[in-house]
Amino acid sequence: MKKFETLLEGVFQRYQGGGFLSGDIVTIKSDALSNEWTKTQPQAVIDKIKEMMDGDLNIRVSAVKAIRPAASGDAQQDNQVTDFYCDIVRERAPGLYHDFVTVPGHILEINNPEGPNLQPVPDSLKHDAGDHIDPKEYEHEDSDLGDTTKPHTQTCYTDDGSGKLKPTEKETAKKNTKGTGKDWDDKKPGGGNYVASVYLTGLK
Repeated sequence: MKKFETLLEGVFQRYQGGGFLSGDIVTIKSDALSNEWTKTQPQAVIDKIKEMMDGDLNIRVSAVKAIRPAASGDAQQDNQVTDFYCDIVRERAPGLYHDFVTVPGHILEINNPEGPNLQPVPDSLKHDAGDHIDPKEYEHEDSDLGDTTKPHTQTCYTDDGSGKLKPTEKETAKKNTKGTGKDWDDKKPGGGNYVASVYLTGLK
């Protein structure tokens, strides 16, 4: 019994598949509808190709397929064909693909962005986000003052400790300010200067 099996692998590279790879952004050539291959297709296929040409959504290659299936044992499929077909799809959103159509590679042109750039955003997917506004100062009526239901009072007034509202201090204090609570004796439990000798009295 053999412990290992011999495994032969091949990498399908760009120029072994007619110049196309899955994920490529492509455009359909302007003369595609007059191509001999297109003329032999059902009207539904022709209409779909025309719809893709007229739209502005990105078109991607979903798969690259040989014109004939491999039938020579372990010979690679891409080494025994003379032409390639591509499954193309419309990208309605990043990763969202619709309208799969199989077309010959010779009616397509690669339109990948240069370098690390992202794919172009179609005009049909652009819209005003509404997050850019012209800010203006809030205007309030004098009658709003003291009314706890009005935004101006809610943000510009505070409780003075007696249940009454007073204007909020909008500047940083430059000296200690006496709080509104009761005086605190630091010598009592909980005080900042409460020393251990007080609560440990009687322990030896």
